[in-house]
Order: sequence, then structure tokens, then C-alpha cells
Amino acid sequence: MTPAAIAEASQKVKRLADNLYQGLNDQNVTSLYEESEPLKLSEQQAALIRPMLERRIKAFLKSVESEFRANDESAAGEKIDFGVSVHSWKDE
Repeated sequence: MTPAAIAEASQKVKRLADNLYQGLNDQNVTSLYEESEPLKLSEQQAALIRPMLERRIKAFLKSVESEFRANDESAAGEKIDFGVSVHSWKDE
């Protein structure tokens, strides 16, 4: 574990926490958080599904990035950093 890896993980946690906190304070906020219903899977099923999810998520993110870049040329006004994150979770 390096200082750079810790800093990157900290930034990701901050983004998620900020997003959730903003949603609690203002229902009209521009941030977005969506979550699937929990799925009951065995460890074996989860291991089989993970590579498929990873491929789909990467394709989705590339598509979103491409669409943002295509619209970037015509967008007026000050530019801000905007991104989309996707993660999976499991309760222990």
C-alpha cells in the first residue's frame, strides 16, 4: 500500500460520501446515486458474474465518456469536472 494508492482511495471515498450527503440535504441536487436490489448469490456465482459485470461496466463508462466528449465542443460556459463511478458491494 503506497501513499499514492491511499490518496486515490481517499478521493474515491470522498466523492461517494459527498454524493450521498448532497442527496440527503437536497433532493434536487445534480448528483446521482442508484443501487440495485441485493441479490442472493453463492460465492461461486459471484465469482462467475464479476468478469461479466466488469466488461459491461467498462463498456458503459467508455460510452458515457465518448458521449461527453462529443458534446464537449458545443457546450458553453465554465467547465467542471464531472464523472461517473460504478462499484459493486457485498455485505459481510
